[in-house]
Amino acid sequence: MYQFNRKEYEERMKWYQDARFGMFIHWGLYSIPARGEWVRSTEEMPEEEYLPFMKEFDARDYNPKQWAKEAKAAGMKYVVLTAKHHDGFCLFDSKYTDYKVTNTPAGRDLIKEYVEALREEGLKVGLYFTLLDWHHPDYPHYGDRIHPMRNHPECSNENRDFSRYIEYMYNQVEEVCTNYGKIDIMWFDFSYDDMRGEKWGATRLIDMVRRLQPGIIIDYATGDSRLDDGTGGSFQSVRKTYVLNTNSKTFHKPDCASVGKIKDSNKQTFVGTREEAIKNGYSPCKSCNP
Repeated sequence: MYQFNRKEYEERMKWYQDARFGMFIHWGLYSIPARGEWVRSTEEMPEEEYLPFMKEFDARDYNPKQWAKEAKAAGMKYVVLTAKHHDGFCLFDSKYTDYKVTNTPAGRDLIKEYVEALREEGLKVGLYFTLLDWHHPDYPHYGDRIHPMRNHPECSNENRDFSRYIEYMYNQVEEVCTNYGKIDIMWFDFSYDDMRGEKWGATRLIDMVRRLQPGIIIDYATGDSRLDDGTGGSFQSVRKTYVLNTNSKTFHKPDCASVGKIKDSNKQTFVGTREEAIKNGYSPCKSCNP
C-alpha cells in the first residue's frame, strides 16, 4: 500500500512548481455538437442522440505535433489532454469497450500520437481521466444528480452493479498507466454527493497508479484534495495531513485555530485518511470538522 513520503513528494513536485505554465485541452466526441463537454448532462440528451456523433468523428484537425510546438514556443512546460471524459468515450484504444476512437472514422489511437508529440518537444505528459461514465450500463442513471438520464424512471438502477463499473474503470486506468510510457500527470475528475473516496475504490486505485507510475503527479480538478469534506472537490485524495492532540485525542486541520493552543508535547503530525485517524482512537475537531 502506498505510504505518503514528504521527501519523495517534494522531489516529484519540483518540476511542476518550477514549470508554472501549461495547457489543458478538453477535446472529444462532444466537440462535434460544440456545446461543451457536459452537453449530454446539461441537455439531458439520450444516448441514441449522442452516439451518431461517432460516425462524424474523423479527427481531421487533430494535430498534436503542431500543438506541442506552439505550446513549447509559448513557454509552456506540460500539457494535459482528456483521455476520457464523462460521456465515457475514449481517445485511446481500450480493450474493455467498443466506445472508443479506433471505432470512428479517425481509426487510430489519438493518445499515442499525443504523448509522442509532447515527448518530441520535451514537454511533460499529462492525461485527464474521469471517474464518471455516462455510457457504462452499470453507472447509476436514474436519480443520480448529473447523469443525463437522472429524470427518467425507466432508467432504473435496479439491475446495475456498481462494482462491475469500478472494475471497468480500474482496468482502463491501468491501461493508460501501462501503454504509453512515462506519464507525468494524471488528472482525475471528480467526486460529488456520496460518490467519493472509497466509493471509487480510491485506495486500490491510487496504489495501482503509484505502482505503475512511481513519479506521477496525481491532480484533482478543483484543487480540493480532501477525502470527504462535502464541498464537492474532485477525486478527493486518499490521505492528507492532520495535527493530532494526544491529550484530548482529537485531530485537526493544520490551519485550525485550535492547533496553536496545543502544547508541543501533545502535538503530532499524522498523514493518513480521516477514517484511519478515527480508527486510531481520535475524534474530529468540532470546530474545523477535518
